[in-house]
Amino acid sequence: MSLLILVLTTIGIAATLEGETAREGSLVSTVPPAYPLAAKAAGIEGKVVIKATIGTDGKIRSLRVVKGPMELRQAAIDAVLRWEYHPTIFRGVPVEVDTTVTVVFTMGGKKKKAAAQAAAQKELAEAAAKKSEQLSSSAPAAKN
Repeated sequence: MSLLILVLTTIGIAATLEGETAREGSLVSTVPPAYPLAAKAAGIEGKVVIKATIGTDGKIRSLRVVKGPMELRQAAIDAVLRWEYHPTIFRGVPVEVDTTVTVVFTMGGKKKKAAAQAAAQKELAEAAAKKSEQLSSSAPAAKN
């Protein structure tokens, strides 16, 4: 089973830097988002668009989701918060910049999607059964 997560980023220099020369930061490291099991089981795919600020140290300082399926947003946020960029340099000094990141969640074609969906549904059912079993075995015995 394969899972395709495509990440698109664009960096925009703050308005005060327009028209000036700046070296834009580029990704140093990324962490792929974990495809939420419930979203996979439901067959949910889509793009999560995030606006973020990259600090002078290259780390994400803040972010907010602009749009995307609710079921996929937290996975995208969790991943992007762990990404690191080369700092953007303006006139020899690192500066904060705003960027837009698009994280695309897809399970592949129809056959791959169906297989991934079925596997996720099975995994959810097994987890629910195990939890139910644990709850029933830890419940106090009824007194007569």
